[in-house]
Amino acid sequence: MLLLLVSEECTFLKRAMWNINLFTHAGTRNRLLHAIDVANPSSPLRILTHQFTEHEGNPQAVDVCGGRLAVALSAHVDVLEGHVQFFDVVARGSSVTDIHPDHTLAGYKANNIVWIWLFKLILVCYLFTSNKAAFNVLLLPNGCNKNIIPLFINTISPITAVGAHPKDLKHTPNCNMVLVANEGRPGKDDTNQYLNPEGSITVIVIDRNNDPTLRTIDFQQFNEGEANFNQNIRTPSRYIPKSVYSGTTTVAQDIEPESVVISNDGRYAWVTLLENDAVATLDLRTYQVTKVSPLPKKLWDTSPVDCSDLDGGVHRRTYAGLKSMRQPGKITLLQIGSKNYLITADVGGVTSYTSALHGFTWTDTITARSLVNSLMPDLVELKTQMTDNGFLGRLQVSTIEGNSLFDPRYTHVEMFGGRGFSVWDSTNMAAPTFDSEGTLEEYMDSYYHFLFNTDYAANRATTGSPANDRDTSSENQVRQRARTTLWCQRHCQTCTPYSFVSDIV
Repeated sequence: MLLLLVSEECTFLKRAMWNINLFTHAGTRNRLLHAIDVANPSSPLRILTHQFTEHEGNPQAVDVCGGRLAVALSAHVDVLEGHVQFFDVVARGSSVTDIHPDHTLAGYKANNIVWIWLFKLILVCYLFTSNKAAFNVLLLPNGCNKNIIPLFINTISPITAVGAHPKDLKHTPNCNMVLVANEGRPGKDDTNQYLNPEGSITVIVIDRNNDPTLRTIDFQQFNEGEANFNQNIRTPSRYIPKSVYSGTTTVAQDIEPESVVISNDGRYAWVTLLENDAVATLDLRTYQVTKVSPLPKKLWDTSPVDCSDLDGGVHRRTYAGLKSMRQPGKITLLQIGSKNYLITADVGGVTSYTSALHGFTWTDTITARSLVNSLMPDLVELKTQMTDNGFLGRLQVSTIEGNSLFDPRYTHVEMFGGRGFSVWDSTNMAAPTFDSEGTLEEYMDSYYHFLFNTDYAANRATTGSPANDRDTSSENQVRQRARTTLWCQRHCQTCTPYSFVSDIV
């Protein structure tokens, strides 16, 4: 579990927060929603617990606005439609009927650390581990009111149906609309048949009587043969050989919305498409995707990076011929004057299919060493580095970037994720306004060398230490920062904006 401590009364600590526990280490979903009081960070107090039924689904994301809590729930069969439930949020001291009886975080142990990166500054919070392996976090944006806690009472009935695997949701600033990013993960349905739902955005408009009206924003206009088809939009599943999967995957099916943020005037929204290495822009007046912007690659020829877990320690090096996709996960908005800036956590993510979950096996990742013989012959230095496991040999790279349909030889290799964060002018996604480059690794190396690129090892969570796993994730960006989170302090009237990026160790 990750606890993010944020400002109260425009200072530094916030008294209450939400979190969702999604999965156990074994992959069993516990369907729990908690409210946790962190007035004393060293002794967090679980003040409320709610468990959803299997029929209701698995909680994926939460958002609060105007005294209303919205919870996105994926179906017990991931490819089926998800749902959103709404609850009232009431003041501390109100009659509460769903309080966990012992008021403790039973089963959690504060024995690990999460580093929360404030640029030019490092702050320390607590990582709690037990049999809870994944989570989502919401910071309560209630005008810095420390007296808000949740009461689980449904305010909208029936439960609102949305797309498959709703990954994120956000209210518009006036609280009258909720945008839900439906990832549309592929998999087997309840009859064991393979299904690949389209990624989409559900818009829930809520009237004064709490009655919802739904609109669906899809990406079908970007399919091949349509006017807005763009071959630069990354669609990894369309590279699956027919010998592996004989079906057809459209662009709309391969687009997977990850995280959403909305402009302060409620007119526009931006959605990260992690696997597609792109950001979509939505016009909320017309309910249309106005564009999908593929993001520029990140170069590592001048910015050093550690790409090996077998190099005997921390060795950050530059590599000509190495690039990375940014593949943004979480996104937040910073408005300065009339200009909107987007801040993305460039976490990275591979696309993989397994026989158990999908009925066939394929992935877009491979070790760099395996591509040595497929390099262009003049890339002598890169070939030497890719042959050596102490340099690039064990780095996880993409099989579908770096070459072309007309020439299978690779002119460069690309790893997954930007290993940092980027700031973008929302009107120009061709190049970032700011790129953290290798700063996060530099700071970790300088200030917490013993935890550099450590990995989370489930089988050692209660007996080991993150220091024992130092440098064990340098070759695999996906494991390294799979739960990076961004937050921008813009909910109080007189706040200085900060951007936080958390590194889970």
